[in-house]
Amino acid sequence: MVEVIGFFIVFVAVIVLARFCVKWLSGSGGFGASSGKNMTVLERTAIDRGKCLVLVKTGDKVYFLGFTEQNVTVIDTLDQRAVQTEERSLSKEPFDAVLRKLLKVGVKENKDGKEKA
Repeated sequence: MVEVIGFFIVFVAVIVLARFCVKWLSGSGGFGASSGKNMTVLERTAIDRGKCLVLVKTGDKVYFLGFTEQNVTVIDTLDQRAVQTEERSLSKEPFDAVLRKLLKVGVKENKDGKEKA
């Protein structure tokens, strides 16, 4: 009985730790683009192992930064208007409705004799 309780406690601890790691990696301390009150990472591109290029927006300025394992370099400072940002918004339509629309477009193109994409 004691072994089952010990196993259960270890199992719960591993689940909690895994959830914490996933949240940390996807948030400001992780790999994804992150944002705070004063800064936003607009884009990040890996060049090589341990090297990447990053666009960081702060205020009305955008900084083009180069990161290596030992150094951070400001490559250029850009005006916010010079950087093309993509607005990403989630559709409020249900997935099946969007899929039906896409399928109808494909069927119409096929009936017109055009090649489907």
